[in-house]
Amino acid sequence: RLAKFSDWRVRKALTLLFDFESMNRTLFYGLYTRTDSYFEGGELQAGTEKPDGRMLEILEEYRGKVPDSVFEAFELPLYKDAGATRTYQREALRLFREAGYTFQGGMMLDPQGRQFTIEILGSGPTDERVGIPTIENFQKVGILTNLRVVDTAQYKQRLDNFDFEMTMVVTAQSLSPGNEQREYWSSAAADRPGARNYSGIRDPVIDEIVERLIRAHDRDELVAVTRALDRILMSGYYSIPMWHNPDLWFAWWTKLKHPPTHPIYAGIDVYSWWIE
Repeated sequence: RLAKFSDWRVRKALTLLFDFESMNRTLFYGLYTRTDSYFEGGELQAGTEKPDGRMLEILEEYRGKVPDSVFEAFELPLYKDAGATRTYQREALRLFREAGYTFQGGMMLDPQGRQFTIEILGSGPTDERVGIPTIENFQKVGILTNLRVVDTAQYKQRLDNFDFEMTMVVTAQSLSPGNEQREYWSSAAADRPGARNYSGIRDPVIDEIVERLIRAHDRDELVAVTRALDRILMSGYYSIPMWHNPDLWFAWWTKLKHPPTHPIYAGIDVYSWWIE
C-alpha cells in the first residue's frame, strides 16, 4: 500500500528473492509446501497452467485492463540449486532497473538517490526465525531491511490500522467464498481499519470480479470466477506467497475412536468421535 511498492515490477522482484526451498530444507525439515494460490488446495485455485475454459472466458472480458501475464502460465521462483540464486538476483535487478532504480555501491537507489528500505513487522520469535533469511536475500541486492518485533497488542493495533511496510500473516479461505471477499480485496476495504485488505489493493477489475463471485448463480460459475480472481491476484504480486502444510498432523488417545474419513471442510470432525 506504500508508494515504493506501487510498481508491480518491484513487487515481483521481491517475490523472486524469496528462497522457499532453502528455508524448507534448513528450517522446516522439508515438511512444508510452497503456497501458489490464495485459495490453496482445492478446485478454487487457478493453478499454474495457462487459463482455459470458463476461467479464460472471464479473463478475456478484461484483456487490456489486466496484465498480459494473467493469460500465461504462472510460476514462482524455484531455488533448485546454487545457480538459481544468481539467476533470480539478476532478474530482480533487471526489474528494479525497469522500475527506475539503480544498483550502485552495493545499494538499491530510487530515482531520487535514496536507498530502498523495508521494515518487516513481526509479532514473536517465529517471525525472527523465518524473517532473517528473507532479510539476508533482500540485502544482497542492496535493500536495507530490518525486522521490528512488537508485542501482540501493538501488533494487532498496527495491523488493524495498516501501520506497517511488510508483515507476515496467515490467511484462510472458505470452500464456498462469498461476500467476505470484499474484506480481502475490494477498494472499499483498502483503508477501512480492521479490514483484511492488508496490501491496500484498489483495482476496479478486482472489485467487479469480487461482485461477480458473490452473485454467481451456480457452483460451476463460482469456481470459474474464483479461479479468475486468484489468477489476477497472483499475477499482481500483492504478497509474497510463503508456505503451508499439505497434511494435518494430530495425535489422539487410543480409547478415542473416529470414522476412517472426514468431510474436507472440517479437517477433523471431532463431533463424530466416540470413546470405546
